[in-house]
Amino acid sequence: ALVLIGEAVSSLQDWLPAAGTPAASAQNAGPWSARIAALRTDANSASNDAAMRRELAEIFAVEAFDLVQKLERLTGEWRQAADPDHAPRELKLAAHTLMGAAQMSECTPVAVIARALYERFEQAASQRLKPSAAAITLLATAYENLYQHLDAYRDGALSADAAGMEQRVRAMSWQGQEADVLPAPQPPAPLPAPEREE
Repeated sequence: ALVLIGEAVSSLQDWLPAAGTPAASAQNAGPWSARIAALRTDANSASNDAAMRRELAEIFAVEAFDLVQKLERLTGEWRQAADPDHAPRELKLAAHTLMGAAQMSECTPVAVIARALYERFEQAASQRLKPSAAAITLLATAYENLYQHLDAYRDGALSADAAGMEQRVRAMSWQGQEADVLPAPQPPAPLPAPEREE
């Protein structure tokens, strides 16, 4: 656009001395009009694209906020769950959904943290782990960090690097003590054979 304006100003300066003379009618402004019209069309298209990006960002942010709230709720239920396998499976699915949505929306910090959470929940589900109090505290910190990144993304600001939070999640220990590891369910002992009467 700046190049076009510069060229137009240069041409106008060349044409001004001929203003009001028969030579002025020989100047053809048609090409300039066409280029300016094309520039206006491009500007409108860019404006529409920007509006669409803002709308998509808002849609993603709303969905992502819901998913983080789901992570918080499931984490709160984890230690009290009657079925210790249900919560980590659901947490894994929610983190995976958040990761995919963030990747599609190019919200890299959220995608990075969500991926780390997904992999840790996958480990907890496969090994039937229960979270220690320290792990619950760190997960709450991770969720708050996700909210901060989502606020920045929705406002169109560049989020801070998520590597620090990602590393903390990956280094997190699930087990406060050995009792936090649930034993695999054992099959019931066979019933004793009935005694034979003499």
